Amino acid sequence: MDEISEDLKVQLQDKNPCFKVNILNLLEKILEKNPTTSKTGFKAILVALKKLFEDGNPEVREKSIQLIVKLKNQYNDSFFGNLF
Repeated sequence: MDEISEDLKVQLQDKNPCFKVNILNLLEKILEKNPTTSKTGFKAILVALKKLFEDGNPEVREKSIQLIVKLKNQYNDSFFGNLF
């Protein structure tokens, strides 16, 4: 996850909502399979995930919120710093 976090940040800025939803689904699977080894990579994309809360597509907004909730359940509040 650490190796691809920068690429994922770029992909989350794509204009195609279906593409963003697919990336969010991938991130969710990564979190489920490798929660401890993925922590640094997820921390690197937090700002990009937060920006998706305001996306024009409701499915993108919903999936990004769901992923943040899963991250919050997996990691402690200090993981988010003062982002939220």
